[in-house]
Amino acid sequence: LIADSQKGYIKINSLELREETPGIEDPENWKGTYFKEVPVNITAIPYPGYKFSGWDGIDNNNPSITVTPEEDLTLTAVFTEK
Repeated sequence: LIADSQKGYIKINSLELREETPGIEDPENWKGTYFKEVPVNITAIPYPGYKFSGWDGIDNNNPSITVTPEEDLTLTAVFTEK
């Protein structure tokens, strides 16, 4: 999962990918291992002054999505200025 940490962050299930979250070393380029065929909830959260514009890597522009990975997947949350 990729995001510009100056513009917003991503939440995967209950884990917020932010520098202040314990155990998160690189919130801009985060990798995790999840079971195949188990749904994962992913939400893009913009900071004030920015808006969520869409996802690169999947054909869905909702800020909150549920994916069921079948193979490696790279998603980028795109944030733009309001």
